[in-house]
Amino acid sequence: MLSFRYKLLMIIVLSTNCVLGQDVMLLDSLKVQLNYTSKDSNKVKTLWELSDYYWADDLRLAYQYSDQALKLAKDLNDQRLIAVSYQKVGDALLFRGDNSNALKNYLLSLEIIETMGDEDALFSIYHNMGVLFDRLKDYDQALTYYQKALYVFNSAADKDVNSMRQVHTLYNNIANIYNAKGDNNTAEEYYLKALKLAIEKHDFQTLGVIYNNLGKVAIEAENWDKAYGYLIKSLESRQQINDLNGMAKSYNNLTNYYVQINQYDSAFEATQKALSLANQAGAMLTRLTALEHLSNLYEEKGQQQAALETYKQFKALNDSLVNESSIRKQTELQVKYEYEKEEKIREAEQQKKNLRYILIISVLLLGFIISALLYRLSISRAKRIKLEKKSLETDLEMREKDIVAKDKELASSVLYLLKKNELLNDVSERLLQLKKRMKSENHNSIQKIILDIQEGAKEDMWEEFEMRFQQVHDDYFKKLKEHAPDLTPGEIKICTFLKLNMTSKEISAITKQSVKSIEVARTRIRKKMQLTNKEINLVNFLMEL
Repeated sequence: MLSFRYKLLMIIVLSTNCVLGQDVMLLDSLKVQLNYTSKDSNKVKTLWELSDYYWADDLRLAYQYSDQALKLAKDLNDQRLIAVSYQKVGDALLFRGDNSNALKNYLLSLEIIETMGDEDALFSIYHNMGVLFDRLKDYDQALTYYQKALYVFNSAADKDVNSMRQVHTLYNNIANIYNAKGDNNTAEEYYLKALKLAIEKHDFQTLGVIYNNLGKVAIEAENWDKAYGYLIKSLESRQQINDLNGMAKSYNNLTNYYVQINQYDSAFEATQKALSLANQAGAMLTRLTALEHLSNLYEEKGQQQAALETYKQFKALNDSLVNESSIRKQTELQVKYEYEKEEKIREAEQQKKNLRYILIISVLLLGFIISALLYRLSISRAKRIKLEKKSLETDLEMREKDIVAKDKELASSVLYLLKKNELLNDVSERLLQLKKRMKSENHNSIQKIILDIQEGAKEDMWEEFEMRFQQVHDDYFKKLKEHAPDLTPGEIKICTFLKLNMTSKEISAITKQSVKSIEVARTRIRKKMQLTNKEINLVNFLMEL
């Protein structure tokens, strides 16, 4: 369990570019920053660093700082800060075993990051979710998230940013999955990809891990020469950075190698070096492994007393670590309790917010319903008004048509009387001509007939027609004079007949003028109306007056 935690810590540190260690000056510096930084993004990032600092020593502080960062990020309403803070809370919970709540925070982080298009943040969250499922031994799900992280990396425009700089740790983790599933060929393929990148970046700490993993794969394949070469390179990489605990682990791995090939003296020598380095580094777990190896080797050599003494040391240390593990477990439970308590508080606050939202939505919905009803009423009223208006217009149109029809009928009667009058005059003229050829004794009778005819013919027929015409076509004669003030009475009569859409022949029959005379008159009228050389029909023009 502890070895896994060490591996997990290393992975997360590399993938999120954290700052860990027990440097008192660094801690003091971070606390000064926290006190004097205003409530902005820089303060959130300082809280992240403090959370990272306490991972190894005080989980409650690690969680508290990450949770403070999340609250401040929410106050600032900065989506990226909120997303990364959720991830930091998840990291703190994951490192101490609260996997379900860690996953919950990771998913909240992922939900935001996937909408942002932030490739670096997306790479990091996919990587860490892979670590979570790796820890749960759900290797298929872990591999899915590792592959998603790898896809983001391969698609990224800029690969030299923050967490992506440590992509070789991702390759190493993918290889670990395949190794756990028993697919050593694929595991070796990914280890070699990780190795190439780690060499390019001169990352000796990760090189030590990768060479060590390659050595284990070679041992499982019983390729002893290759295994030895990788284990030695792992040791050399750790010597480059004076990683005492790493070197002790490498010697423990060499012990396993030597035991496998029955070189017990070399194994004994490697174990003693591992024990010495672990003591210097204060690495209790590595020292525990070395003591177990040493006890077994003493027993193999037949040195029972030494084997017993060493085993006693192993047992005492193991009990101490178990107690420490129990204390840590209690701490984990305490943190989980605090987390769940705060979650309940958040849920209660969220319920209050939801209630407010429901109330607001209800009010808005009620307002919308009222508005919709008012709108429908206004539409109904508008339709009613429109129908009433249309009905009124129809009535007016019908009345107008009725009046026009009656006036036209009256105008036709007047025209008829006019024609009748002209006919009587014509008859009178003809009788007068006949009177001249008749005997004198008949003159009185003829004269009496002529007088009777003339009595029936009213000379005011045109005046009566003009009056009736004016009733049908209001202001016609006024408009006619405005357009052509110099029109003669005869031309006005012709314009009046043209207004009634009468032909030249019909006008000729009424006025007793020749058709030619009527056409000449029309030409004069066009000229006076200033319509000469214009493509305007005289009849249409007069009808529109």
